[in-house]
Amino acid sequence: MALQYCSRLITERADGTS
Repeated sequence: MALQYCSRLITERADGTS
């Protein structure tokens, strides 16, 4: 599944969206 991929994308984006 692409759960890890999505989770990582969201995490990276949330960690660099300031």
